[in-house]
Amino acid sequence: MNKLKEHYRVITLLCVGVLILGLLIWYFFFVDHSDEEWWMQNHIALQENQELGASIYTVTKDDKISEENLTYQDIVESMIAEQTYTTTYTMERPFIIYNPYGTNLNAVNVYLNHEDGTTLSYSISVDDEDIPDYTQTLYEAQDGGYQLVGLVAGYENTVTLQEKDSEGKVVNEFVFTITLPERKNSQNKLEVIDGDSIESLSNGLFAVLGNAENYKANTYLYDNNGILRGEIPNDGYRTDRFMIIDDYLVYNDSKDSIVFVNHLGKIDRRYEVEGYKFHHDYEYDEENNRFLALVNKSGEKTMEDYIITIDVETGEVEELINMADLLPEMKEKAVMPTDNSYTGDRLDWVHLNSIDMDEDGDVIVSSRELSTVIKIKDIDTKPTIDYMIGDQSVWKDTSYADLVLEKIGEGIPNAGQHTATIVTDEKLEDGQYYLILFNNNTNFTYTRPDFDWSSYPDSAGYMGGENSYYQSYLIDENAKTYELVDSIDLPYSSIVSSVQNYNGHVITMAGMAQTISEYDEDGTLIKSYKFDESKNAYRTFKYGFEDFWFAESDED
Repeated sequence: MNKLKEHYRVITLLCVGVLILGLLIWYFFFVDHSDEEWWMQNHIALQENQELGASIYTVTKDDKISEENLTYQDIVESMIAEQTYTTTYTMERPFIIYNPYGTNLNAVNVYLNHEDGTTLSYSISVDDEDIPDYTQTLYEAQDGGYQLVGLVAGYENTVTLQEKDSEGKVVNEFVFTITLPERKNSQNKLEVIDGDSIESLSNGLFAVLGNAENYKANTYLYDNNGILRGEIPNDGYRTDRFMIIDDYLVYNDSKDSIVFVNHLGKIDRRYEVEGYKFHHDYEYDEENNRFLALVNKSGEKTMEDYIITIDVETGEVEELINMADLLPEMKEKAVMPTDNSYTGDRLDWVHLNSIDMDEDGDVIVSSRELSTVIKIKDIDTKPTIDYMIGDQSVWKDTSYADLVLEKIGEGIPNAGQHTATIVTDEKLEDGQYYLILFNNNTNFTYTRPDFDWSSYPDSAGYMGGENSYYQSYLIDENAKTYELVDSIDLPYSSIVSSVQNYNGHVITMAGMAQTISEYDEDGTLIKSYKFDESKNAYRTFKYGFEDFWFAESDED
């Protein structure tokens, strides 16, 4: 009997052992662990990459690991910290790693210690007389690391890193080369067209926001010579704009997420908006530390008509405004277009395409479908339309007609406008401000096919118009009036377009005409840039990136 029990015990132990072994085999070989930290740590490494250049490192990883994963970002940061802690890196021997966080395809990170009181600058040159050198002074972030933006794809880049004393004298120098492979989806050099202005261009980089339909949906950073100096990847959707908040570069990197990226390119935080999809624009509300975003709401039969908030402290998403609650008559009047290849089965009755916030916390939104800019007040308590800026013909025979401000003077009415932006001026009285916008001057609308466009005699359809316009209106909230005070003739673009006031200049993009332009304060063209006709961008804004990548912008 005892032998039989012993026999059964041995068999039981063997079965248990086989079961445990089988479970271990299943767990380690058949279960996907690519999102788990321990697995990632064993499948990520820093290695020298001789194809890029001598002593240039890259991050190698398993293909299952996404660079957008925050755990990946943390692991790479820890590996670099360990590498730079165990070895002393100096100007004579810096640690150099190409794009470790996957957030800028034209950048290399350099880690080194240098003397207190000195500054670092760098220049990038390639063997091409049509590509001038690119020079910047680096922002000192007190962590021993720097991201050098401006490498040119498809070339061997010679990078000269200089340490300068307080008088600007070079006290140390290090030179290295790095060769980036050519990228087929990018345009290295834009066609540059000189204007009549004798003013110099403002310092900064033109951020060309890609359009998924026609241009790989990344962000392309061009310098004043029209040379591509940065490419920031996106996950199937463009960036709508950049912001710098608390020393982070902030942008939406997909249809449903906003990221905070530090000056070395590491994604530190991501905010996701489940149940909504971004479109066109978002704004940062500094007082309440939150974002206001234009979104599509999942499951709705309408589109581009909701505004949500995203709390930066908690990540909580709250639905703020449904435009159908403010303009029910206009939604009711809209009809589903016969050609709905763009909208599908959703009614695009208002088509919000920009949002801005004033000093009182009220918002200005642009409705392309209604050719009207709308101010909404009391957004957190009881959202109400305060007033509207547009032609009276849009609102004829509706209960909203009295909300339209009175137009003073002449001027081409805004039609299908984009990027309506508030510009304040201390010289103005209380209740007054300037409103700038890209007046597309377009007379097509999907959901109001019978609308009478006779009040817009200069307007045109989707293709073939003569001009769009940069326009600046003086808004007088006290008198309930608006007046056109400045206008610049622009290449015609029925959609995909933007304007920006930047350091005293005007930056514009007419996407359908593939044209980016910078004008002086008198509205005279300084330079225009043309990108490939086969491509179509969304918007372009100019940014200096001071106190983020650069201490100051030194480019010509």
